[in-house]
Amino acid sequence: MKGFVWAALLGLGVAGFTPAAVAQGRDFYLMQYNSTVRDMNKLVDRINALKTDIRTEKDFTRGCSMLASLISDMKEAQILTERLADYAYQIDDMENHRAAVDQHNAYLEERRFWEEQRDRMCK
Repeated sequence: MKGFVWAALLGLGVAGFTPAAVAQGRDFYLMQYNSTVRDMNKLVDRINALKTDIRTEKDFTRGCSMLASLISDMKEAQILTERLADYAYQIDDMENHRAAVDQHNAYLEERRFWEEQRDRMCK
């Protein structure tokens, strides 16, 4: 009987904390989403700066190095947009989820373009 009482109390305790745990989970994903958005904004600034610098670079070696950095940053952008899509899904924000998926696909296509440029010019 004593075990049953403990099990019942434990069950009530878990049931009582379930909404709080769900709310805490949503808050966690929202915090992660916002943090990833900040990281993504910094990365987009780096990507845009590299694209601008590549267009004006005249040194072959430096240009190839910049292309490698750009491609690496684009891979990182894909990872971050995957995280954004997941976090948006977790907080039930389907509009931002779809936007992150579209952004991921755009980075994939653009990365392929820059990889072709690197392969054509730097190898």
